Amino acid sequence: MEGSNGNPFDTDDAYDGEYDNLERRCFKESIDYEESTNTSIELRDWHVIAVDKVKRASGSNQTQVLYSAYIEGLNNVRDIVGVDRLNELEDTIDILSDLSTEYRHYSNDELDMLSNARRNEIQDPFQHHGDLTERMTFVCLNSPRSEIKNSYGADAMFGGWVHRSIISIGLGSSDVLGGILTDNIEEVERGFLGMYEKSRQDVEGAVKYVITDNIAYWRENGIYQGQLELFDEVVDMMETKHKVACSEVLDVITQSAEVLEGDKYDD
Repeated sequence: MEGSNGNPFDTDDAYDGEYDNLERRCFKESIDYEESTNTSIELRDWHVIAVDKVKRASGSNQTQVLYSAYIEGLNNVRDIVGVDRLNELEDTIDILSDLSTEYRHYSNDELDMLSNARRNEIQDPFQHHGDLTERMTFVCLNSPRSEIKNSYGADAMFGGWVHRSIISIGLGSSDVLGGILTDNIEEVERGFLGMYEKSRQDVEGAVKYVITDNIAYWRENGIYQGQLELFDEVVDMMETKHKVACSEVLDVITQSAEVLEGDKYDD
């Protein structure tokens, strides 16, 4: 049953308190302009087609579709990557910062290795989806944008393409898209997870390098208790192939190196 204006959601019983799909969210959700930032975003041809389909199906407009798709995308990506895994990456980054700023007890330039473990920003992995042909007005709720910027822009080192990917993933909640549009959305979902795992692999690889490169140094000069505890904490959170090697090396260090008193060591 459709309402008097032909919109499928314009009925007394159309809303049940849940957004079952993107179209329903677009129709029922109002833009909170006071808590949002007005900006723009570059999209590809397939995005333009998808946004238009959702716009017509929901009886909303382009600005509303992008606003709602971003919120929907954030909800979806939390499930795709996992909130716990995001928290672990954030904790790992914080510990790396402590290891590189509070300690100078390394053999060579591991201070730089630790502090620059995330130097290389991950570039847009979906360039094969086509050129960025359309710049659209984008009103984005500040809280979701900040979460994405901090979790993926700062911690995971995703580039500016992350916001376009969040919209792509949000479009996946639509009930009116199919064919190549759905294929592209599903590829973005898989690729987004893959880029997170690459970022984590890079960070954990840097930790492995530092630990293995300092075995001889710590055997000769000892390792500070606080330093060892931080490395133990990082390794405990690891989930890539580097975990086993790091665990074994830390065991060797614990058994063969003098553990020095003190939580911090600064030259």
